[in-house]
Amino acid sequence: MLEMAPEVVDKGFLLTSLRHFIDGLELDFARYAAEFDQSKQWDEEGFNNPADWMRFNCHMNSQAAWNALGVGEHEAKLTEHGCPAGGRDRVRPPGDHGSHRRPDGQGLR
Repeated sequence: MLEMAPEVVDKGFLLTSLRHFIDGLELDFARYAAEFDQSKQWDEEGFNNPADWMRFNCHMNSQAAWNALGVGEHEAKLTEHGCPAGGRDRVRPPGDHGSHRRPDGQGLR
């Protein structure tokens, strides 16, 4: 009987790929958090500030909520000074083999 060798997975590559993907999601979250702050929806729903709303509704601690708000508020300055843009060239997580359109809408990546 022929035995197959187990597939070797590069755990380092897996971790760095996932982290890159998560970083892009975090930047997207921060952008939306800044827009949410400006919308004042949190005030209409009776919260003291947007971070309190995020703590309660997104199950975050206050430091993570305020960090997201700060990054979202300053994201334009960050990308202007050479920090990566985040979501524009995101690596898909390992195992994600779905069809994705290129940013210009032409064909698949």
